[in-house]
Amino acid sequence: MSEAELFDYPIKQLPDRYGIARSAVYVRMKRLNITPHTQGNRSYLDASQLDLMDDLHDFLTEDSSRTIDDFLRSLSAVEVVEQAFPVKGQLARQQTEHLTGQPFPELHYKPESHAAQLRERFEFLERASNRRWLLSTSDLAMLIGLEPASVVKHDELHRWGFTFTKCSERSGREVNWAVKRPK
Repeated sequence: MSEAELFDYPIKQLPDRYGIARSAVYVRMKRLNITPHTQGNRSYLDASQLDLMDDLHDFLTEDSSRTIDDFLRSLSAVEVVEQAFPVKGQLARQQTEHLTGQPFPELHYKPESHAAQLRERFEFLERASNRRWLLSTSDLAMLIGLEPASVVKHDELHRWGFTFTKCSERSGREVNWAVKRPK
């Protein structure tokens, strides 16, 4: 399994997540040039795709007069959009060309130090907690620096002020985990 596919969010949950019709979800995905990956007969978004969808939804709900075109224009006005935790490490060239109308050089994620890596992980966990994302066992293990076999043995884990609770829902064959941060 590649790093890009470690985080799987089911497309069928997006209408409930955003409170919109399924057809509207597909319109947004098409406009953002998002192509989900499939496992069996189910389709999933990776973390960077879900982040882009969340950003679009936040943008549209801030002001009801805004459109998807406004969002795409705002993306092209920004030189580099930092991802909370770039799972892929780079944006697909085709996706950046579609969003901006011109190709970007490849954007690579190269943390400069161990502290930078920890900060990125912490920020991603905060975002996962705030947006109520469910993380697969392998995602969680990678983020907190444990082996998946060690993580799956527990019903609840605590690290860096976060509580990770095992859920009954699965991503493929992996158990999902809810992320909570006490206020």
